[in-house]
Amino acid sequence: MGPIICVCTGNICRSPMAERLLQKGLVEAQIKDIKVISAGVSAYEGYPASSYGVEVISELGIDMRDHRSQPLTKKMIDEASLILVMTHLHKLVIEEDFGPVKTPIMLWREFRPTQKQVTDPYGADRETYKHSRDLIAEAVPDWVEWVKKNLKET
Repeated sequence: MGPIICVCTGNICRSPMAERLLQKGLVEAQIKDIKVISAGVSAYEGYPASSYGVEVISELGIDMRDHRSQPLTKKMIDEASLILVMTHLHKLVIEEDFGPVKTPIMLWREFRPTQKQVTDPYGADRETYKHSRDLIAEAVPDWVEWVKKNLKET
């Protein structure tokens, strides 16, 4: 079973937070055999997570200081079980850059009744990062349940 990929633009704000939060959620649900990674549709290799992102995620007991950005690749897409994007634009970019994709691509907040997209906090203040973190965290239980129903081998 391939990894779940959390995707944003630069892979330094939203997708690293989503990656760490989802991995924590899966482990807490006793699902330890599914790897979660993150990447960006316009990311450069090797950049650390944004400082505000590191700060606000640490408030939830998660250390993200070791994160390094990476661009999304065809190989990642081909090996993935699920691709979770922060905005509709990310899905369009993936389909445009990589052609038809067999792996399901879904919005991070797909199952939330409001605010389906998580806008980019890059360059904004700490409160904006905290708001993005909360939007991301709110959807983690949705994905844990989705994984149980759709990816977990029984």
